Amino acid sequence: MLNRQLSGSTVLAYAFDLLLLVIALACGFVLDAALDNLYRGSAVEQLALFMPIVAGIAGLVANYFRQRRTALFVWALPLALFAFAAWGLYTTWNPRWAPVPRRQYVIGLLFGPDCHSQECLYTLPTDILMASVCYTLGAAIPLVLKRRYSTAP
Repeated sequence: MLNRQLSGSTVLAYAFDLLLLVIALACGFVLDAALDNLYRGSAVEQLALFMPIVAGIAGLVANYFRQRRTALFVWALPLALFAFAAWGLYTTWNPRWAPVPRRQYVIGLLFGPDCHSQECLYTLPTDILMASVCYTLGAAIPLVLKRRYSTAP
């Protein structure tokens, strides 16, 4: 079973889930831009909070109708993006120009709100990772409910 090759339908289903995630990210970004007055000045101001909410709802709705397990692995590609961004920040840190220790610099840039005179663009991989995890959790709900209610006692 581990040596099974990926079928074309599996790759297309994964690509479809990634496309739905991108659409959910765009919709969540628009919502976040329209409603960011609700949490302006708070500790979570740099993170786009509506992106994970919309992504979770999109995963729930999409997998309610499709019931595909590929949606459970949507987090894998954003995790690679996040790891690449973290590694890049970690390796380019220099004590000559950075006013804070390396770990604090990387965490501050990835999670905000302390972006160390940067534009907080490195919070974007964090936002995408959070949204993909919420998409996966939303997509898991119909699969769990189907399994729970389809088995006979």
